[in-house]
Amino acid sequence: MRWSPNISRYFSNLYSYGGQHCTATYLKDWRNAQQLKRDSPFSRAAKLNLLFPEVEPCSLGPFLNLLEDLPRVFFHEKLWSFSSKKDRRPVLLKQLALETIHNTPLGAVRIFTDGSKNDNGNTGSGVVIKTPDAITKIKKRNPNFCSVFRSELIAIDEALDHMISNNSSCDICIFTDSRSSIQFLSNWRNIGDKTGTDIVNKLRIYSSHNNIHLQWIPSHVDLFFNDLADELAKESSAELLDNRGLLTYSEIFSEVRADNNRAWRIPPIHDWYQQKHPGAALELKGDRKFQTTEARFISGHTRTLSYVQGQRLFLVCLKCNTHQSTQDHLFSRMELEKRNVFKSPALVRDFPWASGLLDLL
Repeated sequence: MRWSPNISRYFSNLYSYGGQHCTATYLKDWRNAQQLKRDSPFSRAAKLNLLFPEVEPCSLGPFLNLLEDLPRVFFHEKLWSFSSKKDRRPVLLKQLALETIHNTPLGAVRIFTDGSKNDNGNTGSGVVIKTPDAITKIKKRNPNFCSVFRSELIAIDEALDHMISNNSSCDICIFTDSRSSIQFLSNWRNIGDKTGTDIVNKLRIYSSHNNIHLQWIPSHVDLFFNDLADELAKESSAELLDNRGLLTYSEIFSEVRADNNRAWRIPPIHDWYQQKHPGAALELKGDRKFQTTEARFISGHTRTLSYVQGQRLFLVCLKCNTHQSTQDHLFSRMELEKRNVFKSPALVRDFPWASGLLDLL
C-alpha cells in the first residue's frame, strides 16, 4: 500500500511535463497494445489503475524571461511592527495586524483571501474585496483533494482576476494568512505550476500601471474581514462540485494515500478477528511481549500450533492432558470466550498462569 501513492505521484509528475520531457512524451503516447516489461513499475501502475494522465501541467523551467521583473509588486512576510515567533498572544497579534492593515497605502483596495479544506477532502476559496464604496464577496469550489496551499493561491488568483476584469486603476493590498503562499510567489522566477504561473502573469499585467502589495496577517485572531473570507471558503467547500478539474501530482498522491488509508481501516474478514480496526492488540495494557503473545494466541499464529488433518492444534492441553487440543478447547478450559478477550485483557493475562497453560503460549 505504501508503494501505490509514491508511484502514482512519480508518474503523475512525469505526465505534468507533457512534451517538455522525453519520458513524459512516451507515457502520453503509450497505448495498451504496446508491450511492457513484465512487473516493471509502469506496468504494475497500469494494472492497478494508478496512472493519471489528466494532471495539471507543470513547467520544467522558468516561463518568464529572466530579464523581466516585477518592480511594482511587493511581498511582505512580516507584520508592520516586528513580532517574535515565540510571542503567540492573540491580543497582541490582532493589534499588530490591525496596525498593518491601517498602514496600507492611501487609496489602495484592501483584499482578504483564504482557503479551506474539510475532513472529506472538499476544498474552497474565499475572497473579500473592500473598496470605499462597496464590499465584494467571491467564493469558489475547488477540486476535491486540492491542497489548502493551492486553495490559498486560487483565492489570490480569483482576486487578481476580478480586479483585472473590472479594469480597476487602484493600487491593491492582498492580505492572506498563508505565509507560505507569499514566500512561494516571491520566488516567482522559479514557479512552474499552472496556478502559480497564472498568478504571476496577472501580477505582471496589473502591476504595469498599479502597485500590488501581498501582506501576511495572522489567522484566528478575530480579524473581521479575514474571518469573513474564511467563512466564504468553508461555504464554498460544502457546495456541490460542478466539474472535477485537474489536480497537481502532489494532490493525486494525497488522494491515493487517502484511499489506501480508508481501505486499511476496513477490518479483515476472519472468524477470529474480533475488532473493528487493525492494531487492536496494541490497545492491551502491558508490555510489547504480552501484546504480541495475546495477539498470536487469539489469531492462532503461535509456534506451538501444529497442522493435523488441516486443523491447527496444540499437541497437548496441560490442564486436562488432552492430546491435540484445539484453540477453542483452551478457551473453554480458561472459561473464556474469544469475543471477550479484548474486553477483559486482565483475564487473558491472568487465566493462562492460573490454569497452568502459560507454557503453551
